[in-house]
Amino acid sequence: MKPRKLFVVTLASSSAYVGCGSEADIDPPACLAAPPTVDCRSDFSPTFDEIFDRVLSQTCATAGASCHGPAGAQGGLAFTDADSAYDQLLGISNGRARVVPGDPPCSRIMVRLESVGEPWQMPPGGMPIPTGQRCAMRRWIAEGALR
Repeated sequence: MKPRKLFVVTLASSSAYVGCGSEADIDPPACLAAPPTVDCRSDFSPTFDEIFDRVLSQTCATAGASCHGPAGAQGGLAFTDADSAYDQLLGISNGRARVVPGDPPCSRIMVRLESVGEPWQMPPGGMPIPTGQRCAMRRWIAEGALR
């Protein structure tokens, strides 16, 4: 039997994401097993408006496959305007809160963003959002997830 050749494909851009798929529908654990340290360095002020403008609308609603854009709305989330995005994040989905004010490790969005390499990672199948952006989200939630 001849040995098989292995071909490796690498993506040159960190903004190239694999499309929205059934892996994104896998239910993650309720809370992070080992919560990330709270002493992190945010890329910007951890306010909801900054998070919406710099992360949710840019990465989740327009980059790559646009899983949470106007045509996507995967998991019942469409990050097309800040008011509805905020309401959706603080609402309950499948019996669990997407954002638990004051509790980043048990906020479903942080579990998905911090679970790099897991099938429920957000964004799915690609590069995670940068650490400084995840840190801003973590701090926003830790500080009460205010609007």
